Amino acid sequence: MRILNQIIITLILPITLWAAAPCDQATKNVIKVYHLRHTLSQARQKSLLQQALNFCPNHAQAHNNLGVLLEKEDDNTAALYHYRQAVSSQPDYVEAWLGIGDILYKQGQYPLSLEAYLQICTKHPRARLRITELLRGNRYRTVDGSQVMGHESLSLLFDKTRLQGFYQKVINCRQIDKSIAPNLGATKMILEETTVIFRPFHFKVGQHDLSLISEAQCDEVATSLINKENILIYGHSDSQDFANHSERESDYLNWQLSQNRAESVKAALAQRGVLNMKTFGYGDSRPLVSGESEAALAQNRRVEIEVVD
Repeated sequence: MRILNQIIITLILPITLWAAAPCDQATKNVIKVYHLRHTLSQARQKSLLQQALNFCPNHAQAHNNLGVLLEKEDDNTAALYHYRQAVSSQPDYVEAWLGIGDILYKQGQYPLSLEAYLQICTKHPRARLRITELLRGNRYRTVDGSQVMGHESLSLLFDKTRLQGFYQKVINCRQIDKSIAPNLGATKMILEETTVIFRPFHFKVGQHDLSLISEAQCDEVATSLINKENILIYGHSDSQDFANHSERESDYLNWQLSQNRAESVKAALAQRGVLNMKTFGYGDSRPLVSGESEAALAQNRRVEIEVVD
């Protein structure tokens, strides 16, 4: 029996040493890049880090550091991949979670960005600031500018079970540090607010036709809603009066315009296979922001989508 044990030990130890050696070499590459980063070209740094990952595919620090270099080159898709690989290997990797949150924030994927920042809510000041910012005024529920919110983010916002988990993460963070999301009302709105505001459904003054960016957004919305029921689509207009019309006539025309905008979105989603939709037009009766500036008027020309249980 003693001889058999010795044979087993002799067989296992070389395998263990062989498995550890490549990751040791990977760590040496990471350290080399760190100490020589001011003298090595970025291309050489990337090459050494990629070699490290060839040696040890799950090396969290190599993935994170490569992600940093790629993010500097604005190759955000590749950077996001490596950051996610880093947290997959090391779930408490603060810098990698911060990188994920920052890239998703820049891409307008606010729900997923908020989710990433919540992973490190007590460990990095920028994460705390962004959490507060995204919760304020339901910023994380607003699709803005020329960016398209992807179906992964939208699916989170339309999923009550996931939102419950989302809410609990915010509460846990506040228990540790009350400066995180100081507005408790904004935190409660995670469960109470059920609409998603779409400003990329850009509408020119007096029109309800969808733009190309709006069509791209409809692709993502349809993917997230394809199996949902009781979908409500709300159209809104700004408060500008129509030329050569009375105030009363303008109110009616704005209501009709908002209804047409909701119908335009409904038709686009129906073409993509979404069913069980109802539309409502509110004219200018529910402005998102106050004021008569062009920026304020543009924000109020919008569509909101709600999924009701």
